[in-house]
Amino acid sequence: MMNGIDVIIPVYKPDKKFDRLLSMLLQQTRRPEKIILMHTVTEDCSLTDLRGRVEKVAAKWDRAGVKPVDIRLVKVEKKDFDHGGTRNLAVRRYSNEDYVLCMTQDAVPADVFLLDKLWNCFKNPRVGAAYARQLAGETASFTEQYLRLHNYPAASKIKTKEEMDTLGIKAYMISNACAMYRRSRYEELGGFVTDTLFNEDMIFGAALIEAGDAIAYCSEAKVYHTHNYGLKEQFKRNFDLAVSQAEYPQVFSKVSSEKEGLSYVKGAVSYCAAQKRYGDMVAFLADAVARYCGFFLGKHHKWLPEKAVL
Repeated sequence: MMNGIDVIIPVYKPDKKFDRLLSMLLQQTRRPEKIILMHTVTEDCSLTDLRGRVEKVAAKWDRAGVKPVDIRLVKVEKKDFDHGGTRNLAVRRYSNEDYVLCMTQDAVPADVFLLDKLWNCFKNPRVGAAYARQLAGETASFTEQYLRLHNYPAASKIKTKEEMDTLGIKAYMISNACAMYRRSRYEELGGFVTDTLFNEDMIFGAALIEAGDAIAYCSEAKVYHTHNYGLKEQFKRNFDLAVSQAEYPQVFSKVSSEKEGLSYVKGAVSYCAAQKRYGDMVAFLADAVARYCGFFLGKHHKWLPEKAVL
């Protein structure tokens, strides 16, 4: 039985974080067998452009006596990109290892032990997926800092169906910003859903939980991953998030996103009040309102005219 790890990363207009991500992957104590870059080509970054950047980073970490990591570049047309479908293509056509690590191009490993820590979670035979802790970057807003603390605490956890009542929607939580999957269970459960705006990771997480498997949240495996979205971006992102949930009622009707959201808001407001961070509180509440309005309208998008939805 192979115990190798392949890493899959969709790439679109990569910035400097991508170069740091690739550099850190090549320095891991447990090196991946293959890094598969599913590259959506643009005028700003052709396949040739990306290959040049990749070769430059890879050359820096070539080590004598160490087998080089196989880095594959796969061209994806923008019209063909799908959060679940593109990752499925990478797993089924280009990967052949027992473990698959899905990452996004802006999630940078915090140290050289990321792959080792995630892989260790699978020593528990019930674990079908394991995801990393996401840390806020130095320039992250208070809202992003608090969100990371709320969703990615310092304590690791093994989540199972038995805890659905207490965990709610967090029971299904996996983030493909940095999540490793046991390939055998990925295949047996049909992989990621296609034609969804978001949530391909959580929908697969729900399938794992319902099948009696476990999901490991590994706080010792850490990546830096934050977004400083404006209010309009938060509105649109949460609209899309809710639409993707509404399209899968068989999954998300069993758990409440609103309950988890309310817990998040209450915690942040209480913290700001205790620390007398009133400016941060105002900014946080504005962000929370944008998120909720987008989520509410997305959840009820069938009430809206098609032009508004698009």
